[in-house]
Amino acid sequence: ISVDRLVLDYGEVLPPDTGTDWLVVTNEGTEDLAIYEAIQDGSSAFVVLNDLTGEVLTAGESTNVYVYYQPTDTGGDEGTLTFKSNDVDEPEVVVALLGNQGAGSTGTTDGGGTDTGTGAGTEECPSGDSAVEFVLEAGCRIPVAISMSPAELGDLYTAVTVVSITQERPEDWEPEGIGDEFEPAYYSDYLHERVTSFVHGEALSDSGDAVVSPRTVDFGHIWPGDAALEYIEVLNTGDAPLELSSPSLDVACNAGYEITYAYEDGTSVEPGGGTLIEVRFAPDDARDAYCTLYVQTNDPDAALIPVTMQGNVGTDPNNSPPQVEILDPPPGYVHSTSDPLEMTISLSDADQPVTTLNCQVRSAVMLEATLPEADCTPERETGAVTVAIDIGNFEPGVDTLQVEVIDEAAASSTASIPVIIQSRAEVSDDDGDGFGDAEGLAAYDCDDQYIYTYPKATEIYDGRDNDCDLLVDEGTAGYDDDGDRFTEDEGDCNDGDDGSYPGAPEDVDSRDNDCDGEVDEGTALYDDDGDGYADINNDCDDRDSEINPGATEICDLIDNNCNGVIDDDCVELETEPMFIGRIVPEQTSVEEGETIQLYAFVYEGDGDEITWSWNADYGEFRDDGAASTASWTAPTLEDDSVGLRANIYLTAEDPALHNDVLFEEIVVYPKGSLYKVIEEQVEVPAEGGGCSAVPAGGRIPLPGAVLAGLGLIAALRRRR
Repeated sequence: ISVDRLVLDYGEVLPPDTGTDWLVVTNEGTEDLAIYEAIQDGSSAFVVLNDLTGEVLTAGESTNVYVYYQPTDTGGDEGTLTFKSNDVDEPEVVVALLGNQGAGSTGTTDGGGTDTGTGAGTEECPSGDSAVEFVLEAGCRIPVAISMSPAELGDLYTAVTVVSITQERPEDWEPEGIGDEFEPAYYSDYLHERVTSFVHGEALSDSGDAVVSPRTVDFGHIWPGDAALEYIEVLNTGDAPLELSSPSLDVACNAGYEITYAYEDGTSVEPGGGTLIEVRFAPDDARDAYCTLYVQTNDPDAALIPVTMQGNVGTDPNNSPPQVEILDPPPGYVHSTSDPLEMTISLSDADQPVTTLNCQVRSAVMLEATLPEADCTPERETGAVTVAIDIGNFEPGVDTLQVEVIDEAAASSTASIPVIIQSRAEVSDDDGDGFGDAEGLAAYDCDDQYIYTYPKATEIYDGRDNDCDLLVDEGTAGYDDDGDRFTEDEGDCNDGDDGSYPGAPEDVDSRDNDCDGEVDEGTALYDDDGDGYADINNDCDDRDSEINPGATEICDLIDNNCNGVIDDDCVELETEPMFIGRIVPEQTSVEEGETIQLYAFVYEGDGDEITWSWNADYGEFRDDGAASTASWTAPTLEDDSVGLRANIYLTAEDPALHNDVLFEEIVVYPKGSLYKVIEEQVEVPAEGGGCSAVPAGGRIPLPGAVLAGLGLIAALRRRR
């Protein structure tokens, strides 16, 4: 490592004047030079504008380090700048930083630096535009360092204009003799008195922007023994890498939840990238199961993001109730022996194995209870089962045996059969079901002409009171079982819940309350506008897909990104066109009749199409000027000995009629008077011959002077 100067001495700089100096760091070795650290210590008046920490210089490569000096008083400032590198012979190089260490300094930096103080003969510098006047010797160059310290995110534009001037005759100048004329020590570049360069920077966030989707995961209804997988996506919509810690499950989570795949702890997601979390739900039972997963990030606005998960919650809208049929014996069967009564039953279910159903046989008339050892759950997938019922449980007489089957979602179905046990049918029994219709009977057949109507029979949708309870078709598709005024035939999707019927208000209950096939729409659990966020996911307006936690904040008096703040760091919808810098002419001085090109740069934050209008008080445009560039031809002068100044005007206008206007001046010379051959020979220093910039107003050994004005015209586009 080689540093060309081990001392940066700014001399005397009187506040509020400032100074900028630089040094050159070179890799004089044959391998790469890695600079581990560039540490600045001491007075805070010194600011390193470009930190070399982490830089790698190839063999022979050099780079400049600029140091800014802004003293608060004249008491003197000291500091150091230490470079630590992989140079095995000299791993540390220390540069001393000195300012205001003694009186009598002119403010000029040594070794090629520039003094940017306005006290060095620049009393006429325009105030507020950071201009500084200096003289540049022939054949020399100096760098101009531009620092950027954005206050908000977005694009930042500026224009740097260099204006050259000719030394004016001092008021106290007196000729030494007859014919003596004042000879300027430095001159303007007449053809390019003003040279403008445009600079663009983008202010980025120092952390990522985490977006997790979905924020609510419903596994639906999973039968015990089965499992389901769901995926949670973690995206980085910011400008900087997003650092992630391992996701975790809440300690209160149901044991059926498990993270089966996730990124490693410390994973970094680049801007625009993403990663996944895989979660498995394998319940032990059919009861409600809840869990919360936590995503941990370095996003200061979303350091801990919860994801709520649930399974087997509410009534499964897709669940079909089980089906049951008694195959044997037939209705009115007479069992006259002491042998067990055998029933052959067939079960089926479209949603779960029949071997997982709960099936029981009960006496509905005599015992009104589940019979001992009368479990009818099949052991085979065919669904057929034979049940032997001990007759010792009954008194002789007529009974109704009911078969009830219930699935894991609590949906049920029944079937029934009338039987006569060790007895005979009632004398008044006309339809052969064992029950009569004589007066005084405890079990009275309300329709003794129909074999499927008897006490405690299973209700059939046939317009009859099958179970003789004075109700017709209850429990069937044609009856309003829950009292909500709708039957299943009329569209009631859950006739056991009076909160579910066509047109019912949707509640946050994981049920299809309004029977439209969607669950919880219009509630906090449902993404109504389809933007990937529900109310529970912090969507502050679930009716508008352009408003959600991942949206861009627009300057429209609406909280677009749902962070609780309106129009913070927002993007303007109706921005006005803004010129950056000034019109850039191909030349600032021309001869009459000469044609030059003109150019301007405008920033329009909302991307509207711009209409351009070029005008001039002299000369004419060769094209229609409907662009940011134009060709202008200087006028013909009326007097071939007198020139003029032509004013160029440019207007930029957007469709909303917002506009900005720019002005430029071009000097027009008579034909043959501008371009001349300069016969005077000027000695140009050889490379490394001590180029320097000195204050305008000092003694100038060689011609050539410029005034560098940093005309800062910033267009800031604020965005999320």
